[in-house]
Amino acid sequence: MRLNRNSVEVSYLRLIEERSLGQSEWIDHMKWVRKVVLLLVVLFAVFFLVSRPVDAAAAVRGAFDAVSKGFSSVLIFFQSI
Repeated sequence: MRLNRNSVEVSYLRLIEERSLGQSEWIDHMKWVRKVVLLLVVLFAVFFLVSRPVDAAAAVRGAFDAVSKGFSSVLIFFQSI
């Protein structure tokens, strides 16, 4: 069997079309996975808040401290320029 340029191009275009259809299904699957993971994170946060409110407050305080130190460091950097 002899292949010419047109048959190779048609085969290549079919391959691209098949991959794009698979990619669409993959994107739909990832949207579903993202929703499940987000739901699990929210449920864990609510559970942590209800079961250990003092530790949850300390975690939130620590996160805000880290963010404020980061902004402070950026401002010091720009002031030194």
